[in-house]
Amino acid sequence: MSASFLPSILVPTVGLVFPAIAMAALFIYIERGQATTGGESAPWGQVSEDSQTDVV
Repeated sequence: MSASFLPSILVPTVGLVFPAIAMAALFIYIERGQATTGGESAPWGQVSEDSQTDVV
């Protein structure tokens, strides 16, 4: 088989590199606050003024 080297390249790429890129992209997306409803994010421990829930 002429492409016997491919598993040694593709397995680490699919198992380590792709998940790392996906987790980093998701982390950046969440931290920018775009994943919240309404487009605004309140810092931890604070509730936005238009929220109807109470933090205990």
